[in-house]
Amino acid sequence: MNVLLIGCGRTGRAIAENLIDLKFVKTLFLYSRTPKSSKALAYDLDNKKVIVVDEIKNLKDIDYIIIALSGMSDSAREESFYQRKTTYEVRQDELKLSKKSVCFS
Repeated sequence: MNVLLIGCGRTGRAIAENLIDLKFVKTLFLYSRTPKSSKALAYDLDNKKVIVVDEIKNLKDIDYIIIALSGMSDSAREESFYQRKTTYEVRQDELKLSKKSVCFS
């Protein structure tokens, strides 16, 4: 299975660390809006399954796409946290912003 992981921050890192140990994952493509993050994660994982990509537009044969990113800054997340009653509502705010962060055309 070929997996594309979009977002190489804390959540993406945790996901990637677990994915590379799965036998059925053949290739783990890493993409981040900041190439420094994906390259650093690939370096830390030190695994031949991992490939850093600078562009996702022309990738082929991807079986799964995992989006582990946030378009929300820490300060905006904190503000949302204090304005909302539940974690679910905070996550909805975050998803609205993340939707704008990734565009497949």
